[in-house]
Amino acid sequence: TNEGIQILNCLGVGGATPSTSGAGITFPATQSASTDANTLDDYEEGTFTPILNVGSCTSNAYYTKIGSTVTLWLHLTTFTNRSSVSGIIITGLPFNNKTYGQAAGNCFGRYIGQDGLGNLCTYVSSNQLFIYETRNGDWLDISYNDLTNASSTFYMIATYTAA
Repeated sequence: TNEGIQILNCLGVGGATPSTSGAGITFPATQSASTDANTLDDYEEGTFTPILNVGSCTSNAYYTKIGSTVTLWLHLTTFTNRSSVSGIIITGLPFNNKTYGQAAGNCFGRYIGQDGLGNLCTYVSSNQLFIYETRNGDWLDISYNDLTNASSTFYMIATYTAA
């Protein structure tokens, strides 16, 4: 027969105390790492403070970590103290990234810079989130000059593998 386990409320794993509200799986506050790569042993949600190399901004930054996969949601706006650094780089990520020899990234929208229309993209490498644009097959840095006014806004999603 196809029998299984039914849990009506919450289940705590890895020594975690089950939640007293709703239904679901409760993970411990600190990962209880398994040696089996096929075991889901970590789930976490939270906020973080992005640190920009081109100055400061108003930000809302959230993350979800499921196993070793980290997804970031960022809303950056009202840039101030813009410097002459070429390229936008964000540090202060919630987890170090795993190095595979190549950085993984994704493109998430369109961007109108001083040189025209491009695709807005991100990648994570060396524990830094790089923001760049692609246009006509070229990777181009978005510089402080592209932040043309104090109300420049970026909405971003980036996913990477934690170390």
